[in-house]
Order: sequence, then C-alpha cells, then structure tokens
Amino acid sequence: MLDIGKNICFIEDSSINIAEEHAGVAVLPVERASKDYLWKIAPRDDIYQKEETGIFLNVKKDIILKEPLYASFLIHKSNRQIIHNVIVIESGASVHIFTGCASHRQEGSLHFSTTEIYVKKGALLTYMMFHDWNKNSEVKSHTFIRVEEDATFVSGYLSLHPVKVVDIDSHLQLNGKNATSEEATVIYARENSVYNIDTHAFLNAPNTRTNIVSRNITNGGIVHTEGQIVANAEKTKGHLECDGLMLSNRGKICTIPALESNVADVELSHEAAVGKLSEEEIEYLMSRGISYEEAQSLIIKGFINIDMPELPLSVKKQIKNIINLLDKNGF
Repeated sequence: MLDIGKNICFIEDSSINIAEEHAGVAVLPVERASKDYLWKIAPRDDIYQKEETGIFLNVKKDIILKEPLYASFLIHKSNRQIIHNVIVIESGASVHIFTGCASHRQEGSLHFSTTEIYVKKGALLTYMMFHDWNKNSEVKSHTFIRVEEDATFVSGYLSLHPVKVVDIDSHLQLNGKNATSEEATVIYARENSVYNIDTHAFLNAPNTRTNIVSRNITNGGIVHTEGQIVANAEKTKGHLECDGLMLSNRGKICTIPALESNVADVELSHEAAVGKLSEEEIEYLMSRGISYEEAQSLIIKGFINIDMPELPLSVKKQIKNIINLLDKNGF
C-alpha cells in the first residue's frame, strides 16, 4: 500500500478502523453521514441493506490541506466486501484524497463499492484510486460526483496488476457555473483480466469544462471503455481522449467515445487511437545505445504517464515508483 500522507481509515473486510480526527476534517462511519448527502446522488442498491460499511468524510469550509489524506481497503478473510463512502468538501476547501484497494485472499473475492462525492462552491478535490487486486478478484465500483460553482474535481484511477473483472462506472455532474473537472484512467490488462470502464460527464451549467483521458495497455487482457460527455448548458467545453496500446495478439481493446449536445454554444471534441509499439521509436532509442527491452520499457512508461499538474510532488513520486516497480517485474 502507498505511504503518501495521513491515514484517515483502514477497512479490512467489514471491520473499520478510523484514525484520530484531523483539524478541520471529520471522519465517521458511513451510517453517521448527514441525511442531506446519504444516498442522494447514488441510486440505492438492495445489496447494501445489511452489509455496507464505509466512511463519511467531511472537509470543513475553507480548510486547505497540503498533505494528502489516505484511506485503505483490504479484503483478507471474507469473500465479499461492500463499501459505501460519502465525501463532502465544503466551500473554499482544498484536499487531496487517495484510496488504496487490495486483496490478500487467494480465493475468489468480490469488492463492491459506491462513492458519493460533493464538491462545494470554490472547493478543490483531487481523488485518486490505486487498485492492487489479485487474479481472482471481482470489482464493481460506482462513483457519483456533484461539482458546484467555481469548484474543481480532479480524479485518477490506476490499475496495473492482474484481476479477474473490474467494472467501473462514474457519473459526474458539473452543476455550477465555472465548475471544472479532469479525469484520467490508466490500465495495464494482463492475461485473463477484464476491464469495463464507463465514464459520464454532464455539463449542466454555463462555462463548465471537462477533460477525460484514458490510457489502456493490454498484454493479453480485455479492456472496454466508454466515455460520454453531455452538454446541457451553453458556453461549455469537453474533450475525450482514449488511447490504447496492444502488446499481445491475445489481448483486446475496445473504446467508444460519445458526445451529446442539447444546446448550440458548446465545444465538444474527442480523439481515439489503438496501436502497437512503434518500431521506429524503438530503433531510434536503440541507436542511442539502449537495448530493445529498455526501449520498449521507456515507450510504455511514457505512454502511461499522464501529467496532472494539480497533484502534489510527493504523490507524483509515488505514482512513478509504482510504474517503475511494474517495469522491474516486467511489462
């Protein structure tokens, strides 16, 4: 698991351990979440009625946290983990939140999570997910985000290890004027791994902007991504970027970008590409004294490196360490 900031909670199976309260930050079990936010933007699923656990994280008004907050979720003994998190970033606040999910269970296991995120007026939230499952894990993750006026939401998802199935579905509502979002997904699909990633962004107020980037590599796994931007207000901008890299004939990448506008004064665009490692780039690097394997590694690391200026330097270093570790173990 990563070590990038203050641990706010550790959830093992259905047991929750919450750290001491930080100044300006309230962390409570999800059943103590305010009724103003609990199941308000996410549809309730019957699966949660008796088994849910999770946290209610509330960052108070105008609180600026430079050091990231970190929450970890572990499947150890149970074959099933049901998580429901509610995150509220009040007006003027700024925070970086990172969640790390893993499984120590060698048999099959299911991780099912729903997260509701509220970013209030003028607030900034960076929300990163790092998945470190095993080849027998099944993951279903649903995220619902509401961003208000002049607020910014930045999210990233990184999964580089074998997994059985990952289904991720996110719904982003930019509801206040001048609200912005940046979303990035990086997936390395190994053999027998299946990823289904759906991302939806709704521009519901004037001058809202969103940028969605997806970088997918397959070395025998299957990656299916769908990105959708819907413009419901004028003077809005949205861009989708979906890139895939095939390292094996056994793998499969399918990417579907979709743009929808219900008003006239908008700018929506998308670009999508799937290809293989460039032999010209490899030969160029080899001409500089680099081996074939090292050249491949450099190109792959460059492909999955997405620069997100809002991330603290300490977090960027941790992401780099994860990618380097993957490289060391072999792409």
